[in-house]
Amino acid sequence: MSNYQIFVLKSGVIPILILLCVTYMYIKFNRGPISKYRHWTYLHSVFPIVGFIYAVAVCSSTERGDSFLESAVFEIVMLLTFPAIVATLFFFKGHKGLHIILIGSFLSTLYLLFIGGMAISHDWI
Repeated sequence: MSNYQIFVLKSGVIPILILLCVTYMYIKFNRGPISKYRHWTYLHSVFPIVGFIYAVAVCSSTERGDSFLESAVFEIVMLLTFPAIVATLFFFKGHKGLHIILIGSFLSTLYLLFIGGMAISHDWI
């Protein structure tokens, strides 16, 4: 790993921990029977983590201005999070008050989208 990748990875540690905590809460408090739709209640954390790891992996091989394909793949994976958050609202069978923690998932996803996009494009603010 290059120093640049380590820097980018360190920038995303706290949002990733928030996403893992949100997923743990949904796993712990899902009281419904196991169904084929149960995995939708966890994907709101899987997509941004996978997308950010992808951004960390490709950021050392991209250069400023020539990263269209890498950015497109990253953005598609990250934007899949938002339908997954909506699906969580429908398929979760536990106490509906738990959905308030999806705010943390939403904000963490936005932060990882921002940091990962800057890492791939090498255009830091």
